[in-house]
Amino acid sequence: MALVAEAREALEVVYGSADSDNEKRKAKSQRLAQLAADGAVLLEASGRDPTSWLSGELNNARLVSMTLYEGRLPEFRALLEKCEQRIGCFYAEAGALAGR
Repeated sequence: MALVAEAREALEVVYGSADSDNEKRKAKSQRLAQLAADGAVLLEASGRDPTSWLSGELNNARLVSMTLYEGRLPEFRALLEKCEQRIGCFYAEAGALAGR
């Protein structure tokens, strides 16, 4: 997630620059390619298969979804603990929090 955060910060700089739209698209493409390469190295070094993470296109929406997911993990873990690891309880509580 640190790599994703770094990429998002770098992309914010790109988007805020005075460069042309074509230059911004090129810089974005290069930065996302670098993120994919760095992520693959990190996953392989930890003994994990990078193909699942790298399947599909890396884009802004995917970076945001990863950040949102990771940012809420502590809350989900606490909710699961509150439910004493019972997944049915967890889903019911999560659904209630979501307003369903």
